[in-house]
Amino acid sequence: MKLVSNTKWFKVVRGKYGKRKVWGETDGKTIYIDERAIGKKELEIIVHEALHCISPTASEDDVERSAITLTNTLWREDRKSTRLNSSHIPLSRMPSSA
Repeated sequence: MKLVSNTKWFKVVRGKYGKRKVWGETDGKTIYIDERAIGKKELEIIVHEALHCISPTASEDDVERSAITLTNTLWREDRKSTRLNSSHIPLSRMPSSA
């Protein structure tokens, strides 16, 4: 998976990082996330590490707060979109009267 910020691409690599006691980390070009992270947690880690890449001088507290807010918004909107799409029942066409 690759993410883009302006013209900057990030490569996302999944692996076993549990021994290092981290869910994710970045070197500025690649985002490394623990393979145990799935769903919303995976999204939160990717967003968190991407924010570090985009704004390397931001404090950890600011990055954490922004990542949680952005993740919750993206997750909620995706769930809402999925719910709306799956609950849409197509109406059958009415026969035309001739």
